[in-house]
Amino acid sequence: MASQRDVLLTTLVSRIDAISGISASLRSASQSVGSAVVAIVYPDSEDKRLANNKTYDCTLRLGVLLIVRQEDADSDLDASNPYRYLDRQLVKVEKVIHNPDSWGIDPDYTDVEMTGFEVEDPSDDNEFMCRLFITFQYRHDYQNPEA
Repeated sequence: MASQRDVLLTTLVSRIDAISGISASLRSASQSVGSAVVAIVYPDSEDKRLANNKTYDCTLRLGVLLIVRQEDADSDLDASNPYRYLDRQLVKVEKVIHNPDSWGIDPDYTDVEMTGFEVEDPSDDNEFMCRLFITFQYRHDYQNPEA
């Protein structure tokens, strides 16, 4: 059985991957690029504190690295501006974070918050990137991070 962290990460990957035109994956040793827009979900850090005699209150911070290519910026929608194109794709990802009822009760968490994003300098391959930061609050059994 996977940890609740892993369930939250893989569920987020599935939600982003369902967006038309965006290929999402969990960060691994090698990443494959399956579309013009790539989203890589990765854990950043986690804080825990004992909530009671059975559970931890956990704050899981994760990131989504969103990558677009300059040549894919639309002349009408983006005025051929890759930063506008990047922002348009970021909006699509932001929309699935708080989409009502779509998380359901599994994975169970108490709160999710987008805490901001950073735009990075373009790469030598004309890739434009930003990192979206997300925080989940959840609980798990102190003896079993899977429960």
